[in-house]
Amino acid sequence: MSNLVKLEVTDMMKLAEAFSKSGLVPQAYQKNPNSCLVAIQWGQEIGLKPLQAIQNIAVINNKPALYGDALLALTRNDPRCVGVEEKIENDTAFCKVKRKHKDGSVEEVVRTFSKDDAVKAKLWNKPGPWTQYPNRMLQARARGFALRDAFPDALKGFITAEELEDHPVDKNLTVIQPVQEPIDTLTGTKPLHEQLPPVESP
Repeated sequence: MSNLVKLEVTDMMKLAEAFSKSGLVPQAYQKNPNSCLVAIQWGQEIGLKPLQAIQNIAVINNKPALYGDALLALTRNDPRCVGVEEKIENDTAFCKVKRKHKDGSVEEVVRTFSKDDAVKAKLWNKPGPWTQYPNRMLQARARGFALRDAFPDALKGFITAEELEDHPVDKNLTVIQPVQEPIDTLTGTKPLHEQLPPVESP
């Protein structure tokens, strides 16, 4: 996630068009150049390269979220992060994050998520990952809480995809289906980047 080069809008549009036509991107982005463009832009905001953004930003209930491993990678890549420790003991996941401040002090943020917490949230034994990989899900919750509390400025309000998947679906939510038409039919006979007015040099 280093050596990030900021892209111009025209370059992002070209990538969005190409990604949307590929079978190697997640289904939510296939034939959906607009979502690809938004994901690439989000990646620029938080320090992910275009392919990293497409692979690690999930669209759940029309909301963007980051997979837990990406959230951890972004935090560890932040120069203010001086350590992240994770462990599971007695059905309780712990995550400790250390953040260095300008005055040299180090703040420790510790968050936990236990089996009891999962039971109260009606997640324990829920069909799917909570049944198949319960320890991994406990870890993801503790990690998400700790990283978001310690580095809200670096993570720009993103939560983990694992947590967002457990949120109840808003019945009033209008689900936007991916556009099925080729991109050229959406914008006329030319791709988006060819329709933009030329940028004058200063």
